[in-house]
Amino acid sequence: MRALETNFLVPDGPFLLLLVVPLVFLLILPLGQALHRGRLGWAVAIVLLSPWAGICWWLFGRRASA
Repeated sequence: MRALETNFLVPDGPFLLLLVVPLVFLLILPLGQALHRGRLGWAVAIVLLSPWAGICWWLFGRRASA
């Protein structure tokens, strides 16, 4: 390994998977469900306050609109 080698800046596959899975469950799925159910306020909150609004959607928003 040379002194100025930057290969360590390129993330591995498992590391990317650990980043993508929470993104899907805390942003994309709640956003899709909120838009499908016509809850535009929740959709805006999910986009602006992610991932906290995504967690709140799973806890409160889904039950209220079911």
